[in-house]
Amino acid sequence: MKTFARLLALFVLLSATCASVSAQDKPRWITKGVASLEKERSNDSYTFREFEIFGGDIDLLRKERFNPLVGYLANTFGADSASAQVTLLSASSPRPATLNDAEGDRSVQAEYRVTFSAPTPMTFYAKLVDEYVSFDENVDMSFDYTLYQLFAISSTADGAVPQFDDYSYSRKYNTRALALSIVPGLGQMYKGHNAKGWVIIGGEVVFVGAAIYSQIRQHNYSDDAKNASDAIAPSYRSKSKSWRQVRDVAIVGACGLYVYNLLDAALSKGARQVVVNKASGTRLALSPSVMADPMASPAPAVTMSLSF
Repeated sequence: MKTFARLLALFVLLSATCASVSAQDKPRWITKGVASLEKERSNDSYTFREFEIFGGDIDLLRKERFNPLVGYLANTFGADSASAQVTLLSASSPRPATLNDAEGDRSVQAEYRVTFSAPTPMTFYAKLVDEYVSFDENVDMSFDYTLYQLFAISSTADGAVPQFDDYSYSRKYNTRALALSIVPGLGQMYKGHNAKGWVIIGGEVVFVGAAIYSQIRQHNYSDDAKNASDAIAPSYRSKSKSWRQVRDVAIVGACGLYVYNLLDAALSKGARQVVVNKASGTRLALSPSVMADPMASPAPAVTMSLSF
C-alpha cells in the first residue's frame, strides 16, 4: 500500500510540474492546418498556404525562404521556377521581427510580387502573414531548424492584385474550449496544448483508477476484519482505514484536477492563432496584364482592382 501511495504522490507531482511548464507552442495554423483560415477570408482572390523549409543554418534558411513559395506557384500554374523573381512591395515595420513571439509579431508581415518570365510571363502576389522557427539539438551540439511560413497568395494567374484581408494574432479562444473541457483535456488540445491535455487525461485516469482500486481493497480488508479473530482483526481494520484514506486522496485529486481542467480551458491563453478581418477603407490597385483577342495578337494592358 505504501508503494502504491508513493507512486500516486509521484504522479501528482509530475502532473503539477508538467501543467506548470509554459512551453512555446506552435501556432494553430501549423498544428491544425489552414482549413479554418480559408473559411474566414472575405473574398476568393487569394488563398492561404503553409510552407516548411529545413536546414542546419537559420540564416541560410531565411535566404532560401521563398523557394517553397516559388515552387508552389510553378507547380500549380505551370511556370518555370528558374525564371522567378521575388520583389518586396511593402513591409509592416522596418524593425526586425521577434523570433517566436508567443503573442505574434506583425512586423513579419510583408507583401511580395512574384514574376515568372517562362514559359509565358505571369505575375502573382503574396503576403507573408506569420512565421515560426523550431529547432532540434543534435548529439554533436548542432541544431536542425525548421522555418514555417504562412502566406496569403494569389489564387489566379491573371496578374490581378488580391484583396488581402487584415491579419492580427490572438491567444484567446472562445467558449468552445470551455465546452470541450467537459471531457478532461479536450479543451487544452483544442487550444494547441496537446501535452497538457494528455497530462490531464492521464491524471484523471490514474486518479479514478486509484479510487476504484483503493475502494476494492478497503472493502476487502473491512470484510476480513469482520470475519477475523480478535487477535488479527485490528490489523485488517488498520489496513482498511489506510486504503480508505488513499481512496479519499484519489477522489480529491480527481475532483481538483477536473476543476483545474475547466479553469485552465476557460482562462489560460492558447497557442497563437491568426485572426482574419476584412481590410478597412477603399483600396485601388493597378497591375500589368495581357489582353487576349482571338482576332489579333496579345496586347499589354493594365488590370484595375477596386475594393471597399
